[in-house]
Amino acid sequence: MTQAIYIGAGFDTDAVFALPHIQRFVYSDGLPLTDYPTASFPDGSWFIPRLKIEFMEKGFILKQETSCKLVFTNSAGQVIDYYHSQPFPRISKELEQEIRESDYMILCGFDPHKKILSMIKSDCCIIAATYGYDEEDDPEHVSTIRELKRSTDKYPNPIVFNKWS
Repeated sequence: MTQAIYIGAGFDTDAVFALPHIQRFVYSDGLPLTDYPTASFPDGSWFIPRLKIEFMEKGFILKQETSCKLVFTNSAGQVIDYYHSQPFPRISKELEQEIRESDYMILCGFDPHKKILSMIKSDCCIIAATYGYDEEDDPEHVSTIRELKRSTDKYPNPIVFNKWS
């Protein structure tokens, strides 16, 4: 079964519809527990209820819910295992294993923690539309795309830039 990991997925379901050949998506987000609360959202209590509504409005059915994961399916048979409250680098062993087993990694928005690079398979295909961190300001968040480009011997598959065009 083809699997993709999507770090920082938020409410984005466009990837599922744009990539119909992928049967299983593993979504991950730091919310509702987050290291980056804002004045508008000082806590993440709004996140899970809104996530369920957003996904159900787009045709997904909630099949299972645990304390840190929601499982959705759609009419095409695609599955989303959504791990929430997983801020990098403090993620569950289960999510870490999911990352290691993924054939694709979807990166949109900010780059994830550099720990992700030690977890992905060398033949993992990267689908990316990111903007990077300043390595001097935040050395734990390197520009993942820049790092992947420097490591073409370790990550030989192409990096595809695609915002669901």
